[in-house]
Amino acid sequence: MFLEARLDLGRCQDSAQEVLSSSPLRSGSFHLMAALSWTLLSLAVLCSNGQSGDQSTDPELEILGVFPVYSCDYDYEWDSYRSYFYKQLQLLEAMNFAIEEINRNSTILPGIKLIPSIAFFCIHDTMQTQLEDLMKSHPVAAVVGTVGEVIPDQIVAHVERSKVPVITYATRALESRKRPYLLSMAPPVQSQFKAVVDLLVYYNWTYVSLVTTSDETFTSGLEEFKKEAERHGICFATTVIMCYNNDYDHVIGSLSSHPKARVVVLFADLSNLRNLLSAADLHRTFFTWVVGAPLRFTEKIVEKYKRASRHVITLEIQSHPLPRFNEYFQARIQAKVHKYRDPQFRAFFSRYSFRSLPDEDRIVKPESKKQFQSSYQIQSVVNAVYAIAHALQNMSSSTCPNMSADCVREHNDTFMTFLRKTRFTAPFTPPDVQYTVNFDEEGYGPARYRIFTIQEIMGHYQYQQIGSWAEKLKPNPSHRMWESNSLPESCCSKPCGKHEVKMTVPGYPCCWVCIMCQPNEVLLNETTCKECDPGYQPNTDHSGCISYIQWGDGLAIGSLCFSSLGILSTIFVGAVLLRNNNTPIVPVTALCASISLCALVILGGVFVPKLYIIFCHPEKNVKSRQ
Repeated sequence: MFLEARLDLGRCQDSAQEVLSSSPLRSGSFHLMAALSWTLLSLAVLCSNGQSGDQSTDPELEILGVFPVYSCDYDYEWDSYRSYFYKQLQLLEAMNFAIEEINRNSTILPGIKLIPSIAFFCIHDTMQTQLEDLMKSHPVAAVVGTVGEVIPDQIVAHVERSKVPVITYATRALESRKRPYLLSMAPPVQSQFKAVVDLLVYYNWTYVSLVTTSDETFTSGLEEFKKEAERHGICFATTVIMCYNNDYDHVIGSLSSHPKARVVVLFADLSNLRNLLSAADLHRTFFTWVVGAPLRFTEKIVEKYKRASRHVITLEIQSHPLPRFNEYFQARIQAKVHKYRDPQFRAFFSRYSFRSLPDEDRIVKPESKKQFQSSYQIQSVVNAVYAIAHALQNMSSSTCPNMSADCVREHNDTFMTFLRKTRFTAPFTPPDVQYTVNFDEEGYGPARYRIFTIQEIMGHYQYQQIGSWAEKLKPNPSHRMWESNSLPESCCSKPCGKHEVKMTVPGYPCCWVCIMCQPNEVLLNETTCKECDPGYQPNTDHSGCISYIQWGDGLAIGSLCFSSLGILSTIFVGAVLLRNNNTPIVPVTALCASISLCALVILGGVFVPKLYIIFCHPEKNVKSRQ
């Protein structure tokens, strides 16, 4: 199903009738009713606003917004679909909001009016045909939407064949060489990998587990992420790639088989996340989860799986609140509720849809104000529209002075060049926030992340920012990570002590056994002991060898003098005995004894140092074990 509504004040009634007449409804599809009713309400509100003012004669340029507002699953329950429906409506209204603000701004595209063309869709075989008809009937300058998980590649393929620039607000895998007309406000996934690695290094988590889905966005960069981690001394105990209908009990069992890896890096979608936490909670297993963007742990998820998710660190693409958009969105809701209550409008809808509208509270009225909180995707949609406007303005000064739709279409390559070079301060930023919007060489948006943990405060779970990342990690030491303020450990082996070397376990570079060096050895590096040369001994911290005794030491001089005196005395006595060898007064036995004693004294003087080593330091005669 593909619905299109050109929000033009001149053809509101015809557009509404065209939308209804070309969109078959199925029984029980409340979410489809909601999408159609919101479309008609948007047209009705804009018509009522436009009829009160004068018709503008300014040149018009259309921007196509592609939003997956309703689900293709006709059996989808409305109560479970409601949250997704309102989030998509926020993105839709964010585009309308940005265009209205630009049209009111005299410094951006003066004398030119931007017109939004909003396309609701549901995936089926005829979508490409309907898209081609839409592009032919309404030539657009650019497209704002999302590509990948929700919108199929056929939309991008057709739009790019027309050489129309596409700016996505959520896609991270661009393949810019294959898609030269595709840009993304989201940062590249590689920057997220670097942010996660810097976070692991900062907290000294060197032994972790990795869980990801089979999504090409993450699997294509999985090896790059591992190499980046290994360069920083981080090892992975196990890597689990979850597929559709995966055995989550088996995944938890695989993670639990490595008890020293208490930190799990998670890249997954919301469905896999819930199933994984449910299995962990069932097995009463505790982990510290490091969750990559754009997936975000919500307070409701943490409250439901308290045991499994009490230690959570989550990355979120940096954004700032948009109070003006919140006011705009609330006003739009009130206007739509007012039109929704009009009996004539309800009869008009029933005439073309062949059934009555669902209850007002089930479609238009929000459950709580939390559903209207701004997210980074809302800001990305606003920034995408402003990027198009700035590029058109720069193009008008050089290529298309009159800025007609035909001129823009004829110079699409030039327009794309201006888009890639556009650089501006993000609109509606707080005074204390520096946020510049630009695209890198690959067509990605700025890589900035905020790092949060979830804490239970006064019985409620709240996000606490513990740092940020922009090219490098900027931690916030003033914020405690958790209430206990104790940092979880996730390492295979602890650092070795002094005079100890590592013996790594084969196949596990982050796991080792510490072995003490021998007393006569020094620590050459963290894996090698070295024996000191003869005459040398280790210093006090075993970091090097020092000479055991120096020639100038008093002990050495005294020992040499004593040995020399003994040797000289022995030589003198021996000479006297030899000279008087034939003297009958000297007994033969006394002569032999004197000669033996002299020889013993000489040998003793020569071998005193060796005898000292043998008796006092016998370990110096033992070769060190390698």
